[in-house]
Amino acid sequence: MRLGRNLLAGLAGSAWTGIVSLAATPFYLTLLGIESFGMIGFFMTLQALMSLLDVGLSPTMNREVARSLAAGDLVPVRCLLHSLGNLYCLVALCIGAAVVLAAPWLVEHWLRVQSIPLPNLMQAVVLMGLAIAARWPAGLFLAATNGSQRLVLTSSLSAAYATTAAVGAILLLSGYAATLEVYFAWQLLAAAAYTLALRKAAWASLKGREGAKFSFSEVRRVWRFSAGMGLIAVSSVVFTQLDKTLLSRMLDLAAFGRYMLAWMVAGSLYLLVTPVFNAVYPRFSALVAAGDQARLRELYRLGTRFMATLVFPLAMVLAMFAEQVVATWTGDAVIAKAVAPVVTLLVTGSALHAMMFFPYALQLASGLPRLSLLINMVMIAVLVPLTIVLTLSHAELGAAWAWLMLHVFYLLFGTWVTHRTLLRGAGLGWLLGDVGLPLASTVAIACVGLAADVYGSEQWVGWGLALWAASTGLCVAVSPELRASIRTMALSVVATRRES
Repeated sequence: MRLGRNLLAGLAGSAWTGIVSLAATPFYLTLLGIESFGMIGFFMTLQALMSLLDVGLSPTMNREVARSLAAGDLVPVRCLLHSLGNLYCLVALCIGAAVVLAAPWLVEHWLRVQSIPLPNLMQAVVLMGLAIAARWPAGLFLAATNGSQRLVLTSSLSAAYATTAAVGAILLLSGYAATLEVYFAWQLLAAAAYTLALRKAAWASLKGREGAKFSFSEVRRVWRFSAGMGLIAVSSVVFTQLDKTLLSRMLDLAAFGRYMLAWMVAGSLYLLVTPVFNAVYPRFSALVAAGDQARLRELYRLGTRFMATLVFPLAMVLAMFAEQVVATWTGDAVIAKAVAPVVTLLVTGSALHAMMFFPYALQLASGLPRLSLLINMVMIAVLVPLTIVLTLSHAELGAAWAWLMLHVFYLLFGTWVTHRTLLRGAGLGWLLGDVGLPLASTVAIACVGLAADVYGSEQWVGWGLALWAASTGLCVAVSPELRASIRTMALSVVATRRES
């Protein structure tokens, strides 16, 4: 049950990373203020935008490692990792140089600051660019290690990085100097250490570097698949970062900081989604390579129910008690009241988005990135005008509405396109049974909570836990296959502990 162990390890690592990030945020707000926190949000947005330069090579690396290990021939993939590793280091240097050169323009013409001195902001932007450059190659080495299904290791490294980056920053800000320059300087050091650790792990997952050399032929071999993935990556970044990019220009840093707080709450859902995706994508690739359609269909549907059972109940609680959650988290009731409606919309849209990670993994594992590209191009045609119009008229709340509306459309349209080609005949059962049934179960429990008028209750923590437990239990109860899988996974973990 390696898949089960990978899922548990990924979820544990993601949960820890999320806890550290959420726990650090109130310290950042206290030590730096909401305007400087807006700069941290801009840092996260800019880092995500730089992923465009990946041009699909990281998911390609993941797929190639999984296929090579299944075939038992590692020399070609070693050459590919060596070649791409050199290219990534070169691109990292270009990223650092580009941000440093663009720093004056960003400070003077893009960022709307009120209280941060411009010279200090300039130094912060320079250090931010260097930190992004140091972190950027880690994506390739993370993908290679995940492709070998060593998620226990990558989850541990990611958790250690998140802890080091957050705890070290808090200690320096509180004990040395509470400035953005100190924060970004520490992020630079932490990112460099993380990248080097993942590089070592990636080569270990390929059992050494024997036979590795720079090979244009290996890069050309995967280029078509990677190019398709690159176009998908561009559209994916548009999906997830367009609102933040627009708002970083349209709002002052304090308002943008509040919007990023709302996104951090909604983003907590992806701490559950990413480990599941990282565990099933290599498995999908191996099943496609083996031609085992029956097992692929079974894992696809069961995995979706598992994802829905993880995501929907948590999303319900966050959406219902958004103001209380943010107030308790930040200690600021004024900020909580301002961001609560945005949190509710973003969380709901993100929960629907989480379900589409399974069709996406199926498309990539089947070597058909053109399906993802087709879906994304249609989605961009919907998203861009929708986001611009609603953001201009309703600022951050409009952007949140655009996110929710987009993913209602994505769920319906993406399912139809995917299952016209892959796992034909499974689309309606997947949408109604594997997504719809857990969603209906969660909505039913939410209606019970609303009928009991617990929305504004002072005992919201107890009510939230009760609603979450009831919703999770109902999602499991309506799926015999999921119950059997959870029981098998639990027995495997117990047996592994006894053996150790």
